[in-house]
Amino acid sequence: MQQDNPVLTSANGGGWKKVVWMLLGGLTFWSQALMADQANLSLRLTIYAPPSCTINSGYSVPVDFGNVLSTQVDGVNYKKVVPYNLSCSNLTGAVSMSLSGGTNFPSGALGTSLPDLGIAFYTDSTKWNLGESRSFSYNSRPTMYAVPIKTPGVTLTTGGDFTAGVTLVINYN
Repeated sequence: MQQDNPVLTSANGGGWKKVVWMLLGGLTFWSQALMADQANLSLRLTIYAPPSCTINSGYSVPVDFGNVLSTQVDGVNYKKVVPYNLSCSNLTGAVSMSLSGGTNFPSGALGTSLPDLGIAFYTDSTKWNLGESRSFSYNSRPTMYAVPIKTPGVTLTTGGDFTAGVTLVINYN
């Protein structure tokens, strides 16, 4: 004799079918309640290229001090504007510049090919040491100056042409 499954039988013999249909109907109702309306989205975005800057069209920036008298080198005489230009595109953030490389000279200046002769740099009227960073606005760039200096307490005895080189680095976000 086969025994009826008590879960699937009821007193009137077919009630389990009603329970199944009620469960299926409830699941259908529940799944429809969980479904959300759908809509197409139209997105518009602008992709910006990274900033790009060029200093002096990629060429060196020459500073000619002319004829310099060794007895007149005092960190004031022979001060020259460094004629750099800066061309940037897609620049929106903060900008800074620094001087790197070259030969260190006392007090953060640039050493030259002549002993005891260096070059000090200024942005506007503020001394600017090698490795220091200067923040500025692209639309209001600082004027950069270079001036010959000598080791304190030394008399310059070696004459002749001199050279020095440093790299101007522009940093932007």
